[in-house]
Amino acid sequence: MTTPDFKIQMIKEGRSAELLAQIDAAIASEPNNASHHADKAFVCSRLKDRNGAVANALRASELAPEEPAYSFEASIQLAKDGRLQEAETHATRSIDSSIDASSSYYLGTAYLLRAYYRARMGRKADALADLAFVHDDATFYVDRIISKQHVREL
Repeated sequence: MTTPDFKIQMIKEGRSAELLAQIDAAIASEPNNASHHADKAFVCSRLKDRNGAVANALRASELAPEEPAYSFEASIQLAKDGRLQEAETHATRSIDSSIDASSSYYLGTAYLLRAYYRARMGRKADALADLAFVHDDATFYVDRIISKQHVREL
């Protein structure tokens, strides 16, 4: 579809309806294309449409479970929606698919996110175990900036 920067630019220009129409047309043309659903999740998240962001991130993850990026994004959207157990499941799926694909791009951050979810659910030992796989300087934003130090303090 389009790059994230292009999507952000269209939103800033007040062209959200046009962008969503393009994405909806792509989904209508290829309903089983995970990338189109990921695009819609991204735009819905930017527009503060929680239901749309979650539904489309989950659909992308469902269509391409072997793709770490889609499970990673589903994890984030679920966490923003307060659904931490489901977020943990999708973070685990992102970790597993990263390992299976020998891809490290999402791996450390997925461990960090899963540690954060586990700490928030009161599972401190599990959270600390996950931090062993996270670089010291790793950070990510979910509902705030998340770091190893932040997880340790929860």
